Amino acid sequence: FKLKESMKILGKFIFTSLMILGVTGTIILSYVIFYVIGFYGDSIHYDMRAAKLHLTSMIYINDENNDPKEYDRVYKGENRIWVEFNDIPQYMKDAIIAIEDKRFMEHHGVDWVRTSGAFFSLMSSKNSYGGSTLTQQLIKNLTENNEVSIIRKAKEIFRALNFEKEYSKDEILGAYLNVVSFGSGQRGVESAANLYFGKKIKDCSLIECAAIAGITQNPVAYTPLLNPQKNKERRELVLYEMFSQGKISDQEYKSALDESSKMQFKSLDENNEVV
Repeated sequence: FKLKESMKILGKFIFTSLMILGVTGTIILSYVIFYVIGFYGDSIHYDMRAAKLHLTSMIYINDENNDPKEYDRVYKGENRIWVEFNDIPQYMKDAIIAIEDKRFMEHHGVDWVRTSGAFFSLMSSKNSYGGSTLTQQLIKNLTENNEVSIIRKAKEIFRALNFEKEYSKDEILGAYLNVVSFGSGQRGVESAANLYFGKKIKDCSLIECAAIAGITQNPVAYTPLLNPQKNKERRELVLYEMFSQGKISDQEYKSALDESSKMQFKSLDENNEVV
């Protein structure tokens, strides 16, 4: 009899506890849902013309033939040179998509498969999973908000969805390639090509584009001026992703790998200045 009474009391306790947890969970979930829905119309406006104003200034002088020649560059903190989308080689566009966001052309600003993994990683305090699309990365660069939180991620998701309603894939990719960091104080692929290879981005080869694309994930770790071996490993990973995703042929892949083993970058002097 005592055992039966004890079981009945225990059952009531468990039932009451579950009800309390259920009601509390419902209230919290409803609050979160309504809070997140509040971000639905959140968006940012990106003025392409204004972005082109925050650039490096070039100083030219006339040479012995009276032709203008670049003499010096003036910039504060970061070197930024805007390049038109049509002047960026397809290799560069394919390389950044292959390594950073392979479903870029299919999604509408958010890759839900990667986002689910990112949320799981964040909830379990493992912040290493990269779930951001190129659109989300661009927004993070434009807003300069690097906070690691679910709230920021939720805002970023709605902003990305709204951003892709306003801008085309080419506009987003072009802006991304012009504003993100490519290490060593370089913003955009044009300034990166100038620094690392002494040429314009339109003249860069497949493996040179791969080397530049590989830097964005960690500009400090993968800058070739400081970590040439890490850049080599990274650019060859970019190259493999391009090949496995069908963006380059087998012959292009093999030729680029051969070029990678012989690649030379500008060097640094004893004061860590580019020479």
